[in-house]
Amino acid sequence: MAFHLSSSIHTPEVLVDEEKSLFVLRGACFPEDSVEFFQPIREFFAAHIDKLRTTPLEVHIELQYINSSSQRELYRLLYEFLQQNGQTHLYIYQGDDDQELEDLRHVVFGLEQLSGVKITYREGFYHSSVS
Repeated sequence: MAFHLSSSIHTPEVLVDEEKSLFVLRGACFPEDSVEFFQPIREFFAAHIDKLRTTPLEVHIELQYINSSSQRELYRLLYEFLQQNGQTHLYIYQGDDDQELEDLRHVVFGLEQLSGVKITYREGFYHSSVS
């Protein structure tokens, strides 16, 4: 089973695929209400936690921009997953603008202090098709 949200002008495309143990955020992330935006994602994680934590969750983040409230919600989502014995491999895709990475620095710094996290930085873009 998968969870998918199409991107909008203020929100990224979101894919959570429990069969592939995959979580993708792609686009810009500055919703009017970050808690409300992340709530259905959090609910999907909660409902499928047993399947999602069987193998390390691949988290692919390709965000041109993420506001501070979304950073907190993304961190909270992944922190809660890790606290439930989940493991994750976080892939951060770097574009041409250094600001892209700066926006994620606080999330990454907090997560890299936790066990069960591997972080890889990649140039370019996440190319897998989302279906």
